[in-house]
Amino acid sequence: MASRGPMKLVGDKSEKITWSEVKKHITPEDAWVVYQNRVYDVSDWHEHPGGGVIFTHAGDDMTDIFAAFHAQGSQAIMKKFYIGYLIPESVDHKDQRQLDFEKGYRDLRAKFVMMGMFKSSKPYYAYKCSFNMCMWLLAVAMVYFSDSLAMHIGSALLLGFLAAMRMARARLPPSPGVQAAQVWRLGWHLLG
Repeated sequence: MASRGPMKLVGDKSEKITWSEVKKHITPEDAWVVYQNRVYDVSDWHEHPGGGVIFTHAGDDMTDIFAAFHAQGSQAIMKKFYIGYLIPESVDHKDQRQLDFEKGYRDLRAKFVMMGMFKSSKPYYAYKCSFNMCMWLLAVAMVYFSDSLAMHIGSALLLGFLAAMRMARARLPPSPGVQAAQVWRLGWHLLG
């Protein structure tokens, strides 16, 4: 399906939208999401880089989940989907427990940002690419220089392990520290 533009053009005056109106738009064909009290119409946006996962928050607030899985600057692409401003007073489904949870989550993320957990590192990614290439070359060498079935199976397992790590990294936030810990945990889980 072709990319679609915004539902309507919004100038300097933003339309004010109530929470009850947002809650009506919950299907992929008619999906509104809220990010930092701004409402976006992402209906039929199947080209979303993360796939259909965006529709899991149709008719809901995606502020925290967006922050967890998107790099700084990702908000720029959202401008074309912007349709209006959520009237905060119209949100009636969040009790104090939910608000405290959200505050705790945001405070925790802020601490991680302060610790540098979301900063990318070119040397780290150069290391990861070099490591993956060396493991790939090792797997190829195991097949090329040996006629042993055990070596061929070992090579296949090594390549499968590398593929699983690569897929896991693709689904994690862009943080070397977070990725390394979670990828190795996944790898050991797959081996064990």
